[in-house]
Amino acid sequence: MNGKLLKTILVVCLYTIMTPLNSHGKPSLFGSTENEYSDLSAFKQWNDLRARHTKEESYRKSSFKRVNKHNCRMSKKFRCVSDEWTVLINELRNKPVQEQLDGVNKFFNDITYVSDEKNWKEEDYWATPDQFLNNAGDCEDFAIAKYFSLKELGFSANDLRIVVLQDQKQNLPHAVLAVYHNGKVWILDNQIQKVIPDDRIVHYNPLYSINENAWWLHKKS
Repeated sequence: MNGKLLKTILVVCLYTIMTPLNSHGKPSLFGSTENEYSDLSAFKQWNDLRARHTKEESYRKSSFKRVNKHNCRMSKKFRCVSDEWTVLINELRNKPVQEQLDGVNKFFNDITYVSDEKNWKEEDYWATPDQFLNNAGDCEDFAIAKYFSLKELGFSANDLRIVVLQDQKQNLPHAVLAVYHNGKVWILDNQIQKVIPDDRIVHYNPLYSINENAWWLHKKS
C-alpha cells in the first residue's frame, strides 16, 4: 500500500461532482461520517482485479484437478496453497459466523508480507487471491483475499468492504477488511492477529471503503 492508491480518491473528490446516495443504515466505520457513491469507474485497480478473479475462479472450479502444480507454492502441510484454501472454505462453510471470520483471518495472516515493488515491480498492484496465495503480498492483498473468501462462504458483498485508511501510529497508508455483522463492524487486519470490533482500534483514520456495489468517502468525526 502506498501513496499512489490514495491519489485515486483525491482525484475523484476534487474533480468529480458527486451526489451521495441515501444512508445505508449501518454502523459508522471507525466512528467516521461517510457518504456513499455508486460510480466505481475511478477505481481501476479494484475493477481490474475483480475481472481477473472472475476468470481465475471460473478456471479453478471447472479445471481444478488439472492445475499445473509446478506453478503452485506449497503450504506448510506440503499441499498446494490453492488446494489448502479450498480445504479451508469447505471446513468453514457451515460454521458459525465468528468462527468463519477467525478462520479466514488466521489462514491469510500466516502468509508473509511482500511489497508490490518486490513482487510485481510496480508501485501499486492489487492481486487476486490466487496470486496472493502463490506470491504473498501487501496489506490490500490480505484484505482482498479475505473479502473473496467470505463471499465464497456466503457473505453478501453489502456486508463487506475493503477499507483504505491512514495508520496514525506508523504514519502510513494501510488497508483492512471490514465485515458488518450483528450491528457491529468487525475488522480483519494483517497487523492484528484477532478479529476485533472497529471501536477497539483508535489509531486508524478511514479514507475510503469499497465493495462491488458502491464506495464510501470517510471523514473522521
